[in-house]
Amino acid sequence: LPTFRYRLSQANGSLEIAESVRPVSGGNGFEQSFVISPQPSQPVTLIFSEDAKTKITSDAGKWSKNQLTLTPEQAAKFTLTYTFQ
Repeated sequence: LPTFRYRLSQANGSLEIAESVRPVSGGNGFEQSFVISPQPSQPVTLIFSEDAKTKITSDAGKWSKNQLTLTPEQAAKFTLTYTFQ
């Protein structure tokens, strides 16, 4: 499967992000995996739409409603799983 690579520029340098997407077994959704290097120096927060038609889970981090916060260590490598409702 393809891996998308892109850079995110910030004041103290840039981060390289590798993102891959693959179907989950059973065909009821997909997984989106991320590797960020170097490891971020601050927590990473992802905000998702509250009216999403999918259930989103993560193998790392803490959820608060539609917001996922990852420590710098967790953000270095994590996977989101989207399950169709």
